[in-house]
Amino acid sequence: MSVFKGLTIVDLTSNEWVAICAAMHGDFGGDVVRIDDSRMERSCGSAAVSSLVHRNKRSVVVDFESPKSRSRLTRILDTADVLITDWPIDMLSKCGLDYETLNRRNPGLIFARTTSLGLLGPGKDAPLFDELAEAKVGMMLVRPLPGQPPVYSGFSQMYAAVLLNLGISLALSHRDETGEGQQVDTSFLAGAMFGATLNLQAYLSMRKEGLCEPQPRDNWGNPMSGIGYSTSDGEWVFPTMPITDKFWPKLAPLVGLPVDDEHFDTHEKRCGENRIALMRELEKRIGEKPASHWKEVMKEAGLLYNFIGSYADAMGDQLLWDNRYLISAPDESGNDQATLGFPLTMSKTPASLTCKPPDRDEHTHEFSSEPLSDDDLSKRSAAALKTPHSARGALEGVRVIDLSVWLQGPTAAQLLADAGAEVLHIENSLTGGDYARGVKSMGVFPMGDWNYYFGVVNRGKKSVALDLTQPEAQEVIYRLVRKADVFLTNQLPRVLAKLNLSYEKLCEINPKLVFATNTGYGLVGGVETPAYDMTLQALTGIMKRLGEPGQPPIYLGLGSGDTYGGLMCAWGIVAALRHARHTGEGQHVDASLYGSQVFLAAPSLQPYLATGNTEFSTQQSRTNAKNAMWNTYRTKDDRWVQLCVEDTAQNWSRFCESLGDSVLTKDERFADIELRAENSAALIEKLDNCIADRTVSEWLTVWQELGFPAVLIQTFADCANDVDAWANDYLLDVGRRVTLLTQD
Repeated sequence: MSVFKGLTIVDLTSNEWVAICAAMHGDFGGDVVRIDDSRMERSCGSAAVSSLVHRNKRSVVVDFESPKSRSRLTRILDTADVLITDWPIDMLSKCGLDYETLNRRNPGLIFARTTSLGLLGPGKDAPLFDELAEAKVGMMLVRPLPGQPPVYSGFSQMYAAVLLNLGISLALSHRDETGEGQQVDTSFLAGAMFGATLNLQAYLSMRKEGLCEPQPRDNWGNPMSGIGYSTSDGEWVFPTMPITDKFWPKLAPLVGLPVDDEHFDTHEKRCGENRIALMRELEKRIGEKPASHWKEVMKEAGLLYNFIGSYADAMGDQLLWDNRYLISAPDESGNDQATLGFPLTMSKTPASLTCKPPDRDEHTHEFSSEPLSDDDLSKRSAAALKTPHSARGALEGVRVIDLSVWLQGPTAAQLLADAGAEVLHIENSLTGGDYARGVKSMGVFPMGDWNYYFGVVNRGKKSVALDLTQPEAQEVIYRLVRKADVFLTNQLPRVLAKLNLSYEKLCEINPKLVFATNTGYGLVGGVETPAYDMTLQALTGIMKRLGEPGQPPIYLGLGSGDTYGGLMCAWGIVAALRHARHTGEGQHVDASLYGSQVFLAAPSLQPYLATGNTEFSTQQSRTNAKNAMWNTYRTKDDRWVQLCVEDTAQNWSRFCESLGDSVLTKDERFADIELRAENSAALIEKLDNCIADRTVSEWLTVWQELGFPAVLIQTFADCANDVDAWANDYLLDVGRRVTLLTQD
């Protein structure tokens, strides 16, 4: 049985990365009905991404000007379980598709909507552009080296997609108990803030202005972890050794340094007073030999590292294919091509590809155009409602045993705790608990009196300290498992087996148990290989395509892959819990760090897989943007602004008018869209000079009056006071500290 079998999900979206939410439900057995607007040749999704975002769907075309055609959609929604949409509220209301209207006809419907900046606040009607959301959070400014332009990733929409799916599954759990549907909302801004959890929370906790600024390479806190080193043949090796005492005895001989060197013989020296000296030594010594040498000796020594690869390298990794993170699938024409597969593995209810993206209008004839009668609607409503509404969490009564450390696993458990689950965080009594408790700094900035790293992903939990090497402690776990619903861990299988806590052992004790893991590389091939967020970002190709050409590879953000993997795992757990309630059958759920990060890269990786165009996989300069009006610009007050203006003849004329530069409209190089794209570098140079003449406030006033989407590219300090973030409860004041709460 598929986990969403029997559910009808209606996909009424205009943005392809919201449409992917529905496709992910189709992957796990949901009947997804894609609604296409008859007035548009293709309502959503380019040909390059359609094999991903429209797979496992049926297609129905609706003429929204025709009452008869609209009634077909009404009939579909009368019996649907979930509506996924990103349409503006006024457009939905005009078509009779607002939540209140649909809820009266179908009280069990889950109305799931994605916005740009949230339902409330001044940005509630902002267009659905990922750039606007990412610009507000602060990450675009801190990713590059000092002096470089802001770096946009394009991934906020992918966080938002899984946040929405998690919300839908929580709403389905609530409906199973009460019979009532509800409205579920998230936004690209919520996704951007969730992806920036560690960086943003560091600022909220420490209020260090330096955290808001791009940092020079020398300010990196640990020379042995999270910083790349160039080899003699121009490749980059990326070590991940946060516990330097463990790895220094192995690394030092490889680079020709004595293990007992008085400058580097303690963690405090390596990451403190002699940090830069060690960095210089590693730069020099690693730069003397080629990548092939370092791959051989580091692998033999058992060090944690990866070489910074490209999307082409990732395509050649058999682990991605063996774990179905990449698959071969038919496109709309029926031709097989490489495409992103399934980032979530479920042992009893696996994802599958059942059909290619449908032809437009392929299934319209299968649906009646006669809506249900009032009598039928009344009977359905009466049958659906089970218990009165109560203000309880969707997972209240669910018990989770959280045997995980660092960030990815604890993030998944924290999301479950936020939804009402009782989470018991099991910590090692011999090592001082979760390793994250020992984090002392953010780069070169000390933590102060509060470890935000541990606190931000362990709120709402209970802590249990055990020495699991002892049989008595294992018996405690067994007693907890008998009454638990979920066992979550990111320990290696060999460690779990040694502790007598394997999947087979625990599911024998409790067959309904959802056993959830966060492996590094997936369940096939690399299951025993440890992994860290930074090394996987290097491997997937994400780092190699960010930033300006010629700049060192860019780290997306602290823990950004971990948080996405944790979010993916939480969604899988909630879906598996619902399956267990219906069938009495538990299962193994795995959201690996590798699979999650590959899927996170979809906005650029999927077009690369479809076309092979290296434009999607390599660094691209902002001076080569095809549309100069969709770009970043520095203003007179040394701030940056993000513009998102579609290039049309009318917009171009009004834009030139806003600049007060009539010469631009007469320049033959920029006479039409094609010429502006062809001569974009020259045009951007002119705009750079022009926009640098006024402050960001002046430009935003001018452009907002014209209805042009534009926002200040904010720092973390700006984000901490962002009106949209506070209006939508993405930030909360918890006494003396501000914290993130970005899941809806």
